[in-house]
Amino acid sequence: MVRPLVVLILLSVLVPHRAIAQSSALTPALSGYITHVSAASDFDVNGLHVICTSSTQTFQGSTDPAVPRISGGEVFFGERVDLYGKIDRKKHEIEATKIVFRKFKPEVFSGLAVIDRILSSPTSGELMVRADGYRISINSSTQVDYTSPISSLAEVKPNVWITYHGTLRDGAIMADRATFQPNDISNREGNLLKKNGI
Repeated sequence: MVRPLVVLILLSVLVPHRAIAQSSALTPALSGYITHVSAASDFDVNGLHVICTSSTQTFQGSTDPAVPRISGGEVFFGERVDLYGKIDRKKHEIEATKIVFRKFKPEVFSGLAVIDRILSSPTSGELMVRADGYRISINSSTQVDYTSPISSLAEVKPNVWITYHGTLRDGAIMADRATFQPNDISNREGNLLKKNGI
């Protein structure tokens, strides 16, 4: 009678510890951003130095199972990562058993604004303007539409309206769609303004 009770007590003590060990293996020890880079295997995350060994696994993805990362791939400042392993707070380091480099999700921007500055002359179908407080890049892959009398990028000047849609990258919006139209009023609108004394 004593043996089954002892076995039951041992099981009740061991099972929770095993569950905790499994959950810690599934939960990152640290999630953050790369704050310093010297090499692909020599970088810091949130100020902690990452120790990479020959058994450290690296993955690329947003969810597990992640895709194995190409060996020798570049590591970028500001890149988001999840680190699995043991943190040594005294040494300000983490010995990584697994590193998951998270996929960057570009932020989408769209709007309608008046261009206040041309930042680069239109060459080879590319143009950089400033509008809405952003630098907006129009390139050969941008779907561009014009409203008469504007018919080309060479005719885009300050005080022209731009309707844009694109993703923010390297501090500029890379437009996938852009429409340019003059900042003019029609004769009817002009007459109405005169009639109302504006």
